[in-house]
Amino acid sequence: MSRPIGPISTAAPAAGWERALQIDAGAAGDTASVTDTTSAEDTGSAEDTASAGGTLVQVRHTLTSRLRDSYPVGARDLEIGVTRGTADGVALAVEGLFGADPECRRIILAVPDGDQALAQLAEAAGLRSVVEVELPGGDDVVLWVAEPARVTAQSIAVDDLPQT
Repeated sequence: MSRPIGPISTAAPAAGWERALQIDAGAAGDTASVTDTTSAEDTGSAEDTASAGGTLVQVRHTLTSRLRDSYPVGARDLEIGVTRGTADGVALAVEGLFGADPECRRIILAVPDGDQALAQLAEAAGLRSVVEVELPGGDDVVLWVAEPARVTAQSIAVDDLPQT
């Protein structure tokens, strides 16, 4: 089922994920469609996109994910996993997810420590490296975050915080 970026519905995800999104960039590079996918078999790397035909992004809420104790999780924060893809495809997925849930404040990609290819993809997609954390089980990951302009425009100066 394919439709323009905007409403994104849940699909049958890979194990441990809530949904999977297939993003096929248009020829001009400035349009895309978000397609639900039911394939839980895709385990390709982010570099396999040319032969695989698009970007495949897994999505789940961080409040119930492995990241829930890793940072101050917001109720609407999302974690993404890139099964395969390009930076443009990941950026389009992030844009579509923010468009689908205007209350979402953060989209997080946990990049395994030392995975330079995925870190470069995250950076090229517009995410920024925030913190390295150790997950339950001992895995070290770097959390890369995307935040909408309404969040990044807020002051982070202590003197500007509302008094309680």
